Amino acid sequence: RMKSVSETEETARHFKECSNYTDRFDTADYVSKAFNMFGGALTEVELRCNEAILEQVIDRFSDKIHIIERENGKFAFRTKALLSEGLIGWLMQFGADIEVVSPTELRSQIKGEIAEMAKLY
Repeated sequence: RMKSVSETEETARHFKECSNYTDRFDTADYVSKAFNMFGGALTEVELRCNEAILEQVIDRFSDKIHIIERENGKFAFRTKALLSEGLIGWLMQFGADIEVVSPTELRSQIKGEIAEMAKLY
């Protein structure tokens, strides 16, 4: 995903200068927030999912997710994720099995993608 890469004499910065990690870079934590290596703003996201995809959600976010609601075969949880095309693609692969509750910006982006797809069919 990098374009126009060139080598420079500039010294690399320590990761604590450009991330929230101070003592060590937590790869598992970073990967749980970044989707397909797309960058974006770190945002709290609330999702409502069918129980059928609980295993996939745990695979993605780890078993440390805190389920805030569980009823009628669905569960809801909050997590932090980087808002990006990668996140949108990950969410859309589940179709109607997952709903973005918040933020509204992400809901709007998903609606836009669905509308564009609907034009094709």
